[in-house]
Amino acid sequence: RVPALAAFSRPLPGARVPLIVADQMLDLAREGLDLAIRIGALEDSSLVSRKIATNRRILCAAPSYLRRHGTPRTPEDLASHACLVLWGRNGPIDSWSLRGADGREHVVHVRGRLQSNSGEVIRDAVLAGEGIALLSTWHVCDDLRTGRLRTVLPDYALPESGIYAVMPQRRLVLPRVRAFVDLLVEALGRTPPWERTRRASPRAR
Repeated sequence: RVPALAAFSRPLPGARVPLIVADQMLDLAREGLDLAIRIGALEDSSLVSRKIATNRRILCAAPSYLRRHGTPRTPEDLASHACLVLWGRNGPIDSWSLRGADGREHVVHVRGRLQSNSGEVIRDAVLAGEGIALLSTWHVCDDLRTGRLRTVLPDYALPESGIYAVMPQRRLVLPRVRAFVDLLVEALGRTPPWERTRRASPRAR
């Protein structure tokens, strides 16, 4: 998060912290980068990694969509709703897995008019009332807090992944990189700020 960048560079006069935002995987060594933040499973074993936080995901929709189309009561109801599908590295994420309080897993194949490899596009569409989306809590925490979005099927859990700091394989991690990663871990803590916000967010009724 940008506040963490500011807190890191403020006591270091003349420090430069180039920030590159990209959806595609970058070759850190080739690009001359000290550090990357990645979400999800880590596939490159040549990188040094440290988990910063847990990436929790939820289903959400705008109140306007729920008024027009109703609120899903079971995972199976999602099959008859317009769902906004995010594309990952391996194609569309259109099979949504939800686990109930009884431990039973429900896997639902969803569909809708919009698919995109951009989380921002999916967020904009769900805010516009175009459907139900599966998004990370850090991405929509403010929208949930203000009521622009509501949590759908809140009693069902979705698979979690991790948020990682990854670094090129070196004999020693640079002290400035280690210090920055320590700062990120301290800033996010066991319960990241966006999760504390989410606890008070409205649910779909």
